[in-house]
Amino acid sequence: MNPCLRLTGVVQDYASHLPLVARLSVRTQQGSYNIGVSAAQTGRFTIDITCPATELIIDKEGYRQQSLVLNTSSALSNKPIGVIIPLISLGQQGLNQPYSQSQQTFFVQKNNKQASIRPQHNTFVISDALTGQLLPAQMCFTFTKTEKKQCFETNKAGQVSIDFTEKDIIAIDVTSAGYQTYNGNQIVEQGDTRNLRQGIRLVRELTILSVQVDPSVKNFELRPEGKVGKTISLQAIPGLANTLVAYDLIPQQYQLVITDQQQAVLELRSILIQPGLNTTAALAPQPLSASAVAPVSRPDSALRFEQSNWKLLQDSQALLTQMAAYLVQHPELSIRIMGHTDKEGDERLNLRLSEQRAKVVSTFLWNHGVADERMEIIGLGSQFMIAPSDTEENKAKNRRVTIKFIAKETR
Repeated sequence: MNPCLRLTGVVQDYASHLPLVARLSVRTQQGSYNIGVSAAQTGRFTIDITCPATELIIDKEGYRQQSLVLNTSSALSNKPIGVIIPLISLGQQGLNQPYSQSQQTFFVQKNNKQASIRPQHNTFVISDALTGQLLPAQMCFTFTKTEKKQCFETNKAGQVSIDFTEKDIIAIDVTSAGYQTYNGNQIVEQGDTRNLRQGIRLVRELTILSVQVDPSVKNFELRPEGKVGKTISLQAIPGLANTLVAYDLIPQQYQLVITDQQQAVLELRSILIQPGLNTTAALAPQPLSASAVAPVSRPDSALRFEQSNWKLLQDSQALLTQMAAYLVQHPELSIRIMGHTDKEGDERLNLRLSEQRAKVVSTFLWNHGVADERMEIIGLGSQFMIAPSDTEENKAKNRRVTIKFIAKETR
């Protein structure tokens, strides 16, 4: 059976980036089967995956299992897809602290006549294993002795508090949307009146972007849209040319920014990152032509808005994309973004609305490579109408954002 895609890359420790020997298997509707092992010393692997496979599973003793959803339709012209698989180490079995069930070894609690103990106060803190961000989650405790199960939702601080009053081995399950389920145990052997703070780190569903690149282009980064989150640099794969990878990703909309050695922008591309394997190509890009994308300067090129709304219309987005490309090619220019409204309603609300319209425009331009310090935002409400407020057509002309280009030295 011909493979749907070929994966090649490395398995490595998330914290140290050292290579790891791990077992690779795939999951299909009929079950799972092994397809390879990453190499000793290098962590490298190359595997062919057939179409029925839906998921790649990566296992190593002492590490959290990782799984990668395989979007086989994203294969690029039957070329190998480069990936980096990060694995996160597990905590070891111990008393009065949570550990993964996969680390459970034979353990017999002392059979005392009195099983009750002083209440052991536990506060469990649920966080993202990679970023440390606190998470909303459901946490369930199953008590071995009574077979009783208790479930709790985390509070706003990502915490669950509970008292253990008997010696026991307690199963702990934690679930959170977009994360792998945590299955752990805790051995309660003695009481402790202190509040024990227990950390449980959840692993996100593995999300990877693999980019095939032209050898002449070295600089790539991802910017989350909406200015929320950090800028992510793409990494080279040891021993694999012309491929860059990002694996510390949250599924959402990003801007892929591609520059040459002189930092000139070659391409700005919106890309939706989905859970699992994502691929794209950036081959033989050409520098943006300033003359081809110079912004229109006609009076009717103002950005229009619906009544009481600040959402960008499709034609406005097209014009702003051109403006952003032009500004990227002309760093000597800055802009003043001025929001306006019609005269309907409370002027105080109109002032806020006009400022919000200007902010939406600046956010769009920022997502397309224009730095904040090059943009001045002003909300003017209905102070400077360009048409009388008599007909709906004229009112619509006043619901606008205008952009003025300014040489930096005269700003």
